[in-house]
Parts: sequence; structure tokens; C-alpha cells
Amino acid sequence: MSERSAGGSVAAIVAVVAFACGGAERSQEERPALSEPVVAEAETPAGPAPELSRVGPEIRRLRLTPEGPLPGESVSAEVVVKSGGGQPVELGYTWHVAGRRIAGGEPTLVVPMGARKGDRVRVRVTPSDGRTIGESVVAEVMVPNRPPEWQSLRLEPSPTVAPASRVVAVPEATDVDGDPLEFEYTWYVNDRRRDATGESFDVTGLRRGDALRVTVVVSDSEEEAPPRESDVVRVGNAEPRIVSAPETTFEDGVFRYALGVEDPDGDTNFRYGLVAGPDGMEIDAVLGEISWRPDPSQVGTHGVELAASDGHGGEARQVFELTVNEIVSGSEAPAAPAAVESEP
Repeated sequence: MSERSAGGSVAAIVAVVAFACGGAERSQEERPALSEPVVAEAETPAGPAPELSRVGPEIRRLRLTPEGPLPGESVSAEVVVKSGGGQPVELGYTWHVAGRRIAGGEPTLVVPMGARKGDRVRVRVTPSDGRTIGESVVAEVMVPNRPPEWQSLRLEPSPTVAPASRVVAVPEATDVDGDPLEFEYTWYVNDRRRDATGESFDVTGLRRGDALRVTVVVSDSEEEAPPRESDVVRVGNAEPRIVSAPETTFEDGVFRYALGVEDPDGDTNFRYGLVAGPDGMEIDAVLGEISWRPDPSQVGTHGVELAASDGHGGEARQVFELTVNEIVSGSEAPAAPAAVESEP
């Protein structure tokens, strides 16, 4: 292929043929950023070589593509050359990566897998038409930063978290460049964004069934991986609490006690049960009221265990002891005071 100059002379655009060249290259102290591949100034070969001719081959353009090759990728030298005397032009390629010479003299190089972020990939191209060696030209690009890569993201505990506790995000990511990683957290409750930004979230104040999730962005301070979203964790049922205590005396010979229960979820329809107690003791399953009239044979200490359920799997229990000292004869006579020992 050829191109014609403004004055009418014919200049050949030659095919690429590699050969070894001993030309010395001009020092390039400063190189532009990755986005600006270098096209170096011409260089004068050193040592014994054919005499330079004003009509010798000339490299008009040298460009490396892609501008940011990754390890394992190919980088190619694109050369536009002018032939001074219409002779076929051969091109010699010398490659360096991170200052180390890479064997071979082809127009394309596979970047070694061991190359790291910031390593410079450099080529020196020298033209020759068999009689005259032209000036060498140098171009270089840089191995770019690679963004982090996600491994996993989970919430603990899962799939439910107890009320008035904390859920913790556990992100796992790697960076092939060995850069330290930073994580940014965005929390959502029932799909509404919250102000919390840390790795854990306090669910105090949330209600049973509330849905909690987190979105995490990982960065190596230069680039970010795409955001990752966790699975949904739901706030579990809160256990009810028995807040009352039994009386220490009998009234008219009868022990009476109404359980008082509170529930953080606001449940009110409790079901009550007598887990253990002396013969004759009864409990209202709906109202939670206990009654017991001991008979003379029941003088002594009796263990009692009561339960209150919220209907959603939560249950509270209370354990205590009743001690009957004596029973006064007569149908209207009260029982003697009872000693009560209670456990929550």
C-alpha cells in the first residue's frame, strides 16, 4: 500500500517484518498517564550501522492498543511508516515490561500474568529498508488498576433476628492487586432507607415481621465493584414477659393470683396454662387467673409453674413455691399465711 505526498512523490506504507536492531533509544524520563499513550521522538542508532540517509525509512506514528492492557491480554503496536526510497521496510520490535526485556520481536505482546498495577509496557520500534536504519520510536502504556471482586455477602443471624438485638453484615471480597478494601453500607427496613451506615444494625424498636436488608459497595480507593445486596432478614417474635408476682397470703382460705403479662410486639391475646401445681389448683386459660383452696392434707410446700403464650411461638414462664402452714377447721376458716418464693 502507498501514499502520495503533496509534491507528487510516492511513499510506501510497508508491511511489518521483525528483525533485531541495535539502535540506541533516546531517554524518556517522563511519560503521560495511561489514557495518553506515548509516541516517542525519533532516536539515533548507536554503534556501527549503515549511514543514515535523508531518504531513509521514517516512522510517522506508533500507538499501543489497548491503552490499559491487563495481565494475560495482548497489546499490539500499530505503526505507520514512510519509505524514503520506495524500498520494502522491515520493523524491529523490542518489548519491556516493568523494565525487564521480554523475549521475541513481534508486533503483539501478551502481557505476563505476573504484571502488576502500574507496571509499564514499553516497545521500541526501529525501521530499516536494508540499506538504511531509520530513527527508533518508543511508546508505552501502563497496566491499570483492577477493581475488587465480590465473593459473598450475608447477614447474621439469618433468616430471623431477635428483637432488641443487632444484625451484622459479613461482606467478603478480594482484590487481585492486593489493595486494602473499604466497605460502605446502606441499610433498609421494609424497603425504606435508614441513616445507619455501619456494618451492624440495631433492630431495637422494630416490630415482628419487619424486613431488613443491606446494600454494600466495596472499593480499593480507586475503583468500586458493582453494589451487592444481601438477602432479607426478618425481625422475629418477641417473647412475652410475666411482670406480676403472687401474693403471700390466702384470702378466705383461697389462694388467688392474676398473671400480668407484657409483650414488646404489642400482643394481648395470651393463653395461660398451669404447668405444675398442687391438686385442686386451677387457672383460667383466657384471663390468667389462678385459684386454689388447700385442704388439711395439703399442709406443706407446693411447687407452682405457670405459662403465658402470645400465640406466635413466644412463651413466658413463672415458677414459685407456696407453703401452707396449717388449715383452720371450719368451712369459712381461712388457711394460714403461705410463704411464697418466686422465680421469673
